[in-house]
Amino acid sequence: MNITVKCLLLLAPNHIIMKKLLCLLLIAVCSIFTSRASTGYDTLTICQGQSILVNGVVIDQAGQYNITFQPGDSLVIYTVNVSTPFVSLGEDLIVCERTLTPIIPKGSDGYYTWSNGSVANSIFAGVSGIYSVTVTDAFGCTADDSVSITIMQNPNPVIEGIVQPICYGSSDVVLTGLPAGGEMYGDLLNGNLFLASQAPVGFYNIYYSYTDSFGCSATVNAYIQVAICNQLETNLQTLPIIVTAESILLPGEAAFTIYQIDGRIAETGITKDAIIQLINLQPGMYIVELYLKNKQTRHTITIRK
Repeated sequence: MNITVKCLLLLAPNHIIMKKLLCLLLIAVCSIFTSRASTGYDTLTICQGQSILVNGVVIDQAGQYNITFQPGDSLVIYTVNVSTPFVSLGEDLIVCERTLTPIIPKGSDGYYTWSNGSVANSIFAGVSGIYSVTVTDAFGCTADDSVSITIMQNPNPVIEGIVQPICYGSSDVVLTGLPAGGEMYGDLLNGNLFLASQAPVGFYNIYYSYTDSFGCSATVNAYIQVAICNQLETNLQTLPIIVTAESILLPGEAAFTIYQIDGRIAETGITKDAIIQLINLQPGMYIVELYLKNKQTRHTITIRK
């Protein structure tokens, strides 16, 4: 029998007012104990591996939690999410010096903090070492990763076998590039053989490139000079000369030979007035050999008109 029925039975003719008051009081008291408790809803986000305590209940996983609070037995239904930020810097790297190496993380959006103090989304590695980053998401949850960057020194290749100068008409010269295993290229080369027997007087560029086991590479450049040589070369002495726009002024009488840069003779003779005329020569570079008694000198001149 419910409260309302009981109250109706009490409403008899005698003491109607008193009975009515008792009935209303009974209904109020019963309502306190029979009314349903209030219900609320909330959403929580926790970080992976962390937990929180709510009214004595440990929450450490995603899901739904029904928690009752006193007094009043009010019920709160919690929907719990777990934030799991992620960041990766990839595999450890070995790079060559003078190589711009960016470190670009992959992972969750958030605020990045690097071991070198940077707060940029990416950085560049300038020295060898361990680089680490921490990402913090909107819920304050973090993830981190690190990567090792090793910066290797580039190789230092050399070319051996060059003797300066190589006399015009000499035999071919074998050149050696070190460390072995690189590539040699340049003027008048057949593999690593410089074709001196075919080389006119002049300068020739030779290159040697080498790449080591780490992929680091470097190239060295050298030159070979092919020049006119003779038996008096070991007794060369310096003679002062003055070169003007049209002539060479000597300190005295001398025999001379003027060679074009390819080794062909442009002029030869003996001067008695200590002057070699240049007016018959075309603009360009020439090699001048002078002979005076036991003295010989060789000069390179450039004629511009």
